[in-house]
Amino acid sequence: MQSNRGLLEDVVMTALAGQETARLLNVPCPDPPSSRPPETLMTAALTEPEEQAVMAEYLHVLRARTRALVRQSWPEIQVVAAGLLEHAELDAEAVKYRIVCAQGIRGSLLN
Repeated sequence: MQSNRGLLEDVVMTALAGQETARLLNVPCPDPPSSRPPETLMTAALTEPEEQAVMAEYLHVLRARTRALVRQSWPEIQVVAAGLLEHAELDAEAVKYRIVCAQGIRGSLLN
């Protein structure tokens, strides 16, 4: 991740998604998964002193981008969550199908 900034941002935003979704819903933040927290990921990847000096601000920007992506993808998230509640698990094809359906419905409603 040190040499690929896009990968670093995607990994950190994935780690932030649960926290930011809880914040948007005003519910208690879930316990962090067993993986490393976003701050630890960033500390490991940002090795230059100039980068480390602005790490808090960089993380703040990634939190905002994560919230924006969650808001933008909310219909898809709700459809997949409903399927998980109904079936307890979904395979990759079922998730993909539900996302495509949600996007199609949103597209037809916006047109």
